[in-house]
Amino acid sequence: MAGVSYGERRPPAALAGRVACLWWTSPAVAIEPGAAAAAGASAADAVGRRTDPGDLGAPTGPDLAVVLPDGSVDLVWHGGVLTVAGPDTAARAVTGPGGPAVGVRLRPGAAAVFGESAAALRDRHPAAEEIWGAEGRRLAERVAAAADDRARLALLTAAMAARTADAPPTDPVVD
Repeated sequence: MAGVSYGERRPPAALAGRVACLWWTSPAVAIEPGAAAAAGASAADAVGRRTDPGDLGAPTGPDLAVVLPDGSVDLVWHGGVLTVAGPDTAARAVTGPGGPAVGVRLRPGAAAVFGESAAALRDRHPAAEEIWGAEGRRLAERVAAAADDRARLALLTAAMAARTADAPPTDPVVD
């Protein structure tokens, strides 16, 4: 996935305490920064940049990307699969189907919205169904049936809003 485009925008205000950003990536941007306004964000909320695994000394190819550890936990749709990406402790090469991915990145300390601690998710990338059971399977089915990546991201955002409503508060020390 050399030359992959990446963009992100701020979450809706109601999620700002738990969600760091909404993001997307694609060889051809699935949700262009200008589309942020159509999704309810100002142009200042969206950024885009190009990344290339070769810049990191990694081998490149049409289906390879490097994910650097950043301590975050994300809800990710990529390659037809909905996963919870726990915090990675090392860089990892991601191979597989190219194409778009969309996700919701949580703030530190907010992993409880998944019903798991960040420590329990460390270096794991379980399917949403493994974490949320039938609810995760139904969400994955709705996301798969969505018309486009903008609609997929809207579904993930709505799911996070529902989950955060019932989640325990984050530790004030983390904030």
